[in-house]
Amino acid sequence: MRFCSIVVSGLLTLASAAPLAPGINTRSAEDAASIVNAIKNVQAKVSTFDSTVASFRKGQMTGILTVLQISSQSSELSDAVTGATNAANAAQSLDTDKSNSVVLAVIALQPDISSLLNNLQSKKPAFDTVILGIGSVSPQIEQTLQQQKAQSADLGTAITAKLSEPYKGLAPLVTGQVSTAFDQAIATFSQSCGLFALPPLPLDEFQKKLKSY
Repeated sequence: MRFCSIVVSGLLTLASAAPLAPGINTRSAEDAASIVNAIKNVQAKVSTFDSTVASFRKGQMTGILTVLQISSQSSELSDAVTGATNAANAAQSLDTDKSNSVVLAVIALQPDISSLLNNLQSKKPAFDTVILGIGSVSPQIEQTLQQQKAQSADLGTAITAKLSEPYKGLAPLVTGQVSTAFDQAIATFSQSCGLFALPPLPLDEFQKKLKSY
């Protein structure tokens, strides 16, 4: 899965070349900083999550413990995305200068999301045999991806609403690529290949169920 390089490159060019707005709008600067910091927090959570997924191996003795860690880190990522959405919703409309900084933060996040979703898909055989070597947790992963796709869409909508033009008009092209990447990952986990599958469960119940094996 690759994001639309032309769109991202175009946004990056705009963000680098756009003239700085004269003067300092203190509220706008604070709002932009809040959004950027929240996006960077999301990026940190994605990176940690991705590292754990990358270390997951089919047949490893600690597979269930790794899935529990993945589940916990997924929850932390969801909380970070919600925090970023709240920061964007609370912000005033951003001027061109501040829109630049937010757009650059979003662009920096894209490769990390792509890496995470690619790694998750590559590890599906491990997720399909993590329970006693024959049981799958793919339905739970699919459910998690569905939730995070919706949260990602909410974040994109919240950020787009506060950007100045031309970023506001171009942003949906990028968020659409993110949605497509999630759809591909969701499709990968839509069918379980284990002999049995653990059904989608609330996080607490899912973790308790895994610990019972």
